[in-house]
Amino acid sequence: MNKLKYLALTAIIILTGCSNTTSNDSMSDDISVNDGSSDSTQQVVPADKSIDVKDSYVDSGQAVEVLKNVPNLTVSDDFFIYTPQNSDSVSIFDLEYESKIDNKTFYENFTNLFSYLFPDRTLEDDNFRYMGTNSKSKRDEHGNLISNYKTVKESYDSIISGEEDVQELFYEDGEIALEFTDPICGVLSRFNRGKMASMAGLDVSTLFQAEENFSTEGIYSPDSTESFRLIDKEMPINQAVDFFENYINNLPYQRNNGLVNTVVESVEVLKLDSENFGYHFLTTREYGGLMFDRGETSIHTNAKSEGYTYDISIGDMIQSDEVEYVNGIERSFIIHNETKYDKIIPFETAIKNVRESLTDNVDFEIQNAELVYCSKNPDTPYSSIDGVLFHTFPSWKFTFYNPNDNFDYVCYIDAVDGGNIRYYTVGEQG
Repeated sequence: MNKLKYLALTAIIILTGCSNTTSNDSMSDDISVNDGSSDSTQQVVPADKSIDVKDSYVDSGQAVEVLKNVPNLTVSDDFFIYTPQNSDSVSIFDLEYESKIDNKTFYENFTNLFSYLFPDRTLEDDNFRYMGTNSKSKRDEHGNLISNYKTVKESYDSIISGEEDVQELFYEDGEIALEFTDPICGVLSRFNRGKMASMAGLDVSTLFQAEENFSTEGIYSPDSTESFRLIDKEMPINQAVDFFENYINNLPYQRNNGLVNTVVESVEVLKLDSENFGYHFLTTREYGGLMFDRGETSIHTNAKSEGYTYDISIGDMIQSDEVEYVNGIERSFIIHNETKYDKIIPFETAIKNVRESLTDNVDFEIQNAELVYCSKNPDTPYSSIDGVLFHTFPSWKFTFYNPNDNFDYVCYIDAVDGGNIRYYTVGEQG
């Protein structure tokens, strides 16, 4: 994939939050949803039925006991539940990307990140390029294309002075790749050490999807103590997750205040060869101990579920002391209009209300349950994220499998008020 195609695809993924989604208002005859309130401040579940956030933690054993008493519902053998521990409150707020920084600071941040990520390598001028107002393709006197984008060195003075409008800096030398938009860890953040891509026979500049190039050994929770051999030594999954999160959340750049962190939601163990494995991390953001909703690239929406954003960031490790690949590090945010709540509807109420909103004609299998932050796009269309506010609020999220159509139904109910019941499906449409 060439650079322009890569950038276009990545921008679409991040700006929409769910690439390759389609809308279908009549996806199945086996489901109907009686919607709750769409106003996340209007109490649908009576306030006296809410519980303190600090008491909302539910482990898998407790959840399964509750689920046994929910009609027309079976529990998957692999069921898991995620609820944060040691949290006293949740919030409803508007989330905004930080504004661009000056070119000089952006340049310094990028070069510092290069040294942090690749301490044994030298940044070569011929491979260090930028996207900006005057960075388009260059041709020789015969009209032959020399390169898609100018080097930073060619426009250094106009970049540093601020005369040039720079949107992105990137480095590719055939072995490694690094690119960030301004601000750092905003819309597009990606680096690739190239080892895993080389094992898959792919170019380092491709939009690398490790799970599509190696067979899956299994899927595990981030706190799993299962251990697999990486290319240098054996390492437990939970230790690899700790290393990955610490490494990513300590990237050196301006405004690295940790307001929103990168966390691992689940781990796919990939078989690299006959002896070695790799860890493929499905990642998301976290604020105040609560993860943001993570979506799929094959979501089929309906009118009720359209307009929400989903994290789809990923990372990989194939050896114990370094992160191999990352696509998506979103940490540069400002929070506006935050209201904290110390009470939410409990898990038991949430699952019963959601199940009652679904048809009784299907015995759904519940696969997982989570308490997550959901973000909604503004009603007004936008082509740039500058100044855009994403309304964000906590929701209970349940994933059901429908054996009648082989679709997963991902259902939500707002955690503060018990309203806004909604769903989308994941699966192959015939």
